[in-house]
Amino acid sequence: MKRWLLSVILCLYGSLIWAEPEDQLIQVLRALQQGHIDKALSSAEVLKKTYPNYRLGQLLWLQLNATLAGDTDLLARLQQRHGMALQRLLAEAQVRWEHARDPLSPQQWVQRWILRPGSQPWWVVVDLAGSRLYLFRNQNGQLVKVFDTYVSKGRKGIGKQREGDQRTPVGIYRIVDWIPDEKLPPLYGVGALPLDYPNPWDRLYGRTGSGIWLHGAPPDTWTRPPLSSRGCVVMSNQGVTALRQRFQLPFGTPVLLVDRLADYPPLATLPQALPPQAMVARYPGEAKLVWVAHPDGTQAFWQSDGEGGWQLALKAPPVLAQR
Repeated sequence: MKRWLLSVILCLYGSLIWAEPEDQLIQVLRALQQGHIDKALSSAEVLKKTYPNYRLGQLLWLQLNATLAGDTDLLARLQQRHGMALQRLLAEAQVRWEHARDPLSPQQWVQRWILRPGSQPWWVVVDLAGSRLYLFRNQNGQLVKVFDTYVSKGRKGIGKQREGDQRTPVGIYRIVDWIPDEKLPPLYGVGALPLDYPNPWDRLYGRTGSGIWLHGAPPDTWTRPPLSSRGCVVMSNQGVTALRQRFQLPFGTPVLLVDRLADYPPLATLPQALPPQAMVARYPGEAKLVWVAHPDGTQAFWQSDGEGGWQLALKAPPVLAQR
């Protein structure tokens, strides 16, 4: 079977088995924006019944019913007793809504980040500012988005520097292991995909810490608020299952943890000494740095002088899976 046909079948199959509450949530929010309260309430009812452990859906349903009933006392009690939790849930609604309204498609920005995909079959890009994970399939050198999902990040934000700072790192990492749920506390959901943080560039700058994973959510909730982890990237258990089972991401898959997708100007040139088979990606958080993975697995970090010249800033051995 031709590769392009296989890719189409994979995308169609994925759309049939993938179910997230986000589409229904956006229907509720869009109806509210348009002033269609009855439609919003109907959509919220479906959301609540379909995803009983989705706390944001439960909150919207409760607030809509209380508002229509004129029960201001209930709304006041909710705010008084659960004010912080409500703010976190509404923050999730905000980032999901902003994603739904975003006119930029992933195909418009991915080539600014992944400059040469090489023979790597899968690439993961996490938009930390937008709380969104994207999975791209390398289709004969063309990157095609096949999956995306909402994610949470560190409760203190991004830009990890030291152990225990509760921040999610910015950089390029590789998936190096799989830890199933039976070996983890319920907090991590169906399992975890550990990353190789700190990478050689982090260690060069003295960044410390460990245990930065892509992992699932506790069984009693669908997702977690945008700022809620100790530094990991957290998604729904369905999201983790998709990466692990549906797409079967191999160890070594690159994961770009990006601070801001659209704020980096394009690079005019690349280092001339790169072999044609090398994987090349822009390094997040560093406007003039590119990451290179050579065919033998060796990593290199090249720095631009801003005038078309490049200098090798760091060379490092291959990333090894933990098992």
